Amino acid sequence: MMTDFEGVKLFKTQCQHGRREVVKPMCEQIGMPYDAMGIAFKSNKEKTLYVAGDTIWCEEVKQAIDKFNPEIIIINACGATVLVGKGERLIMDIEDTKAISKYAKNSTIIASHMDTVSHLTVTREDIKALKLNNVVVPDDNKILEFNN
Repeated sequence: MMTDFEGVKLFKTQCQHGRREVVKPMCEQIGMPYDAMGIAFKSNKEKTLYVAGDTIWCEEVKQAIDKFNPEIIIINACGATVLVGKGERLIMDIEDTKAISKYAKNSTIIASHMDTVSHLTVTREDIKALKLNNVVVPDDNKILEFNN
């Protein structure tokens, strides 16, 4: 699905809000939608931006990176979980951050959501401690600029 807004093309991307085989049945049981999505922004005037959305590292995220080749990727990386046994993660955690950093090594990855979600398992300091060259962990209210 694509929408054009003032010369910027927006593409809906698929993702997994937790492992589909585990979390989707739980959502159905309580009448909550499982669906989540990402979005890619493409413009001739700006770098391509991919907001992965509330997702874990999965095949759908790899496909979006392959398809859109984004220069900038925003990930929700606090490792938020839902309690199933030891806790089933709903969005990216440390291992997922490492994986996307390695897979999209030519992209700048902005890690967000740390220290803002009550059911987090990963903090800003955890991501910073990874010292991944292409991962940025902005402070609250920090404005990031990327020249085209």
